[in-house]
Amino acid sequence: MEKNQMTSVGALLMALCNDLQLSRQSNDTWCMYTAESESFATDTPCYLADSPCFDMGFVRLPPDAVRHGMSAYITDTLLCDVVAEALSHWNQADAETLVYTLNYFLEHDCFPPQEGKTLRQLDEILQGYQWERGFQVLRGILAEPACDLSLALEIFYRVGGFDFLEENRKALDTEALAILNTLYTQIAAGKYKSAMRHYAIPLTKIQRYKLERRQVPAVFLTDL
Repeated sequence: MEKNQMTSVGALLMALCNDLQLSRQSNDTWCMYTAESESFATDTPCYLADSPCFDMGFVRLPPDAVRHGMSAYITDTLLCDVVAEALSHWNQADAETLVYTLNYFLEHDCFPPQEGKTLRQLDEILQGYQWERGFQVLRGILAEPACDLSLALEIFYRVGGFDFLEENRKALDTEALAILNTLYTQIAAGKYKSAMRHYAIPLTKIQRYKLERRQVPAVFLTDL
């Protein structure tokens, strides 16, 4: 994407969509600057520029973005994640779908659930997930109606569930701890039901014994 230009949110997301489909990704980082921070329309004006500077706790936006009346920004990484999520469901997403996906994520901190996605499809998404890209896609999987107990447990442990159960919170970053807190409560309350998918809890006998002594619920210690 060319920086230092005005465009619209819809046009920007469509351009990113084309770039991702053609495997054209730049190593140069940038941000989308807007006058508002949420509830975008396809024609909402936006300005592309370098990432803001962080100085002594203050966020300094690029001067050109400020001159255009822009006060909020979204990173290129998040925008690419939004487009990639849309393309995982549609071969070619239109501007309205892309903007809807972005707005949904900004409001709910996860991608919109896709009705009709099967457990097998969710499993494939999880196995192909790039863990360094954060937890947005994982939240989307957990919100899907087809998500079962085995998937929820696998996500729990892959995010850092053993450290969570051991109360080794220093080993977890803030985002991981937040998703683990929520997921622990949901699993313990029986939100996710067991289906036909197998999952072996990744614990040794000694680890299971220690967690049993801590009175960890059996659902976190039992293979499916």
